[in-house]
Amino acid sequence: GLLVTAIYPDSPVGRVGIQAGDVIVRFNGKKVTTPYEMAKAVFSMRVGARVRITVMRGARELTFNPAVAPFKPMS
Repeated sequence: GLLVTAIYPDSPVGRVGIQAGDVIVRFNGKKVTTPYEMAKAVFSMRVGARVRITVMRGARELTFNPAVAPFKPMS
């Protein structure tokens, strides 16, 4: 899985409740194990599409459904 190290509260994933410390294990039902796999999956989606992100938070598995937002480079 991929460890979430930081979340912008006003981002789509921040608004649905994904938190720093969560471990992303699936994106739209597919296992993700590398940052490259995750980026490829996200960038293949159209803006506005709802996606399913499954995370581990401690021993609990949680699923969130954020919408894909346009990419904005960090400044």
